[in-house]
Amino acid sequence: MVGRVIATGGGSARGGRPRDGLACERLWASVMAADREARKCDVALADRGGTILRDFVRPSLDAGGAYETLRALVLKATAEAESQGLLVSSLVVGLPAIIDPDTGMTLGSPWDFGGSGLVRRLAQDVRVPIAVENAASLSALAQARPGLRNFPALSLAPGVGSRSLSNGHLLRA
Repeated sequence: MVGRVIATGGGSARGGRPRDGLACERLWASVMAADREARKCDVALADRGGTILRDFVRPSLDAGGAYETLRALVLKATAEAESQGLLVSSLVVGLPAIIDPDTGMTLGSPWDFGGSGLVRRLAQDVRVPIAVENAASLSALAQARPGLRNFPALSLAPGVGSRSLSNGHLLRA
């Protein structure tokens, strides 16, 4: 959490100079997470602890195409964050596809995101770091806990995927 000190006005005085009140205005550092599935696209605004603050969901092809639907929800979440005074630190997009970690290219996706162009295209609208990752990988990372850092994870929706964590890190083939 980050914040700033603000003046809240004078307090009650008992025979002297009135006190100035100070308070910490909370500005939560938050993240946007986009999950692209066969039937729906889900963009969540969450705090860094993983608590979802606001969720935006639409059918996958609601705005005409896969990218357009994703972009529309990202813009909606960005506007919500700005209206709430939230500082968005990053955007993570989970896709049901093979992701080349070096180039960000999506392979085997049922939707055309323009390969590595997805990050470039989203970066025109969102001024935060953007990461694209396989949805099963993100699911495995979400299950990691301080006492649970080595395990395999199996994802069954929308397709079948798996990933393993070792010492809290994704194992890549």
